[in-house]
Amino acid sequence: MSKLLLRVDGSCIPNPGNMAIGVVIYRDGELWKKISELIGMGTNNIAEYRAVLRGLEEVKDLPVDSVEFYCDSQLIVKQLNGQFKVKNKKMIPLYEKIQELVKNSKSPIFFIWNRREHNQLADQLARKLLIQEEQNKRALLSQDLEVTGENNHFLVSNKKNEKTYQVNLSLPECDCYDFKNNCQKWNLECKHIVAARKFKENKEAQQGKEKGIAGRGDKN
Repeated sequence: MSKLLLRVDGSCIPNPGNMAIGVVIYRDGELWKKISELIGMGTNNIAEYRAVLRGLEEVKDLPVDSVEFYCDSQLIVKQLNGQFKVKNKKMIPLYEKIQELVKNSKSPIFFIWNRREHNQLADQLARKLLIQEEQNKRALLSQDLEVTGENNHFLVSNKKNEKTYQVNLSLPECDCYDFKNNCQKWNLECKHIVAARKFKENKEAQQGKEKGIAGRGDKN
C-alpha cells in the first residue's frame, strides 16, 4: 500500500506581515521532498492554508493509495474537515481551491492536527527562510540611519522621522517597537542594532588600521 504523509506549516512576521511556508513530504515512510517558499504578505492563517495548497499541488498527480496532511493549526484542520465554517474572505478562495483538489483527487485525503513539536521540520523550513528575508530587510533599512556612541551603548537616529533609539550591543537590545514586538520573538536584530553593530565594527577597524600605521612609524 503506497502512502504519502505531508507535514505543512506557515509562518508570518509580523501578523499580518511577510509570509513563508514549509512542506515536508514522506513517501512510504521515506523523506521524499522538502519545500520552503516566500509567498508575499498576509496572515498566519493564510500562510497555513497556502502551505496545505502547495502540498496538494505537489502530490496531486502521484499514484498513491492515501494522502495524510499533518498541520499544527487546529482551526485550519477543523475548517478543512468541515467542523468549522470559513468566514474570512481572503481565506475562502484558498479553502475552495483545496476542496476542489480534494474532490478531484484519485486518492483519499485526510487532514490531521498534531502538536507543533511534532511538526518541527516544516516549521523550521518556513521560519528559516522568513527570518533570513526579514534580517536582510532590516540590514538594508539600517543603511539610512545615523549612529553615535561608544563601547556598547549607542544612539541611533532616523533622518525621516527624527526619532532616536537607544541600543545596547552587550545584550543586545533596543527600545524600538520592532525589537520589542517582533525581533525578540523571532531572534532577529532590528535595523537600529544592525546599524550600531556596523558602526562599531567600522570604528574598531579604523582604530586597528591607525594603530598599525603608528606601529610602522615607530619602527622607522
